[in-house]
Amino acid sequence: MNIVPGGRVGTNGIDGGLEGQDSSIVNMSGGVVEGGFSTFTAESVLNLTGGAIGGTGINFIGNGQLLVSGGGFSTNTFVGSNATAGISGGVFESQLRIRGMAQATISGGSFEDSIFALDTSAITIFGSGFNFPLGELTASSGTLADGTPLNVDFARASTATITLIPEPSTALRLAAGLVGLGVDRREWLRSRRLHLRDG
Repeated sequence: MNIVPGGRVGTNGIDGGLEGQDSSIVNMSGGVVEGGFSTFTAESVLNLTGGAIGGTGINFIGNGQLLVSGGGFSTNTFVGSNATAGISGGVFESQLRIRGMAQATISGGSFEDSIFALDTSAITIFGSGFNFPLGELTASSGTLADGTPLNVDFARASTATITLIPEPSTALRLAAGLVGLGVDRREWLRSRRLHLRDG
């Protein structure tokens, strides 16, 4: 199923969300999905590059996949069971809840409400400039890998994980700095030995 600009699935007030089953793939590049609760089960995929999804919620269970590079959600988004989410763009106006054994990677997008890691789920966030000490992560601000500011509250169950990974250029600058310090230290030691020997 392809939903393109100008397309519409469901109408306000009528239970008419999307449903993905088995190995179905829904590509959405525009349009609006309104009303109802959308569900993706088994091996189904939602690839959102544009448009908007509203209604009472959207749920990914089984081994479903949520891929978001554009568009937006004005409803709570649930990713559970063994489902996966890859988020590199888009707008989340409501909560994003990762639960069960689900996994999510976030490298871009705009988050206007909380992000939850529940049960034994795992969330990996790529970016830089996060303002948190090591340990429990409850709220953070920084910049996602796509350059979008991140300023959001997190909720994490004790059995879930949220991992923040510096975007590659930050990690490379850090590594180059450490290598540079090592070279400077070796140069200093070498000059010091020469000075002592000739001294």
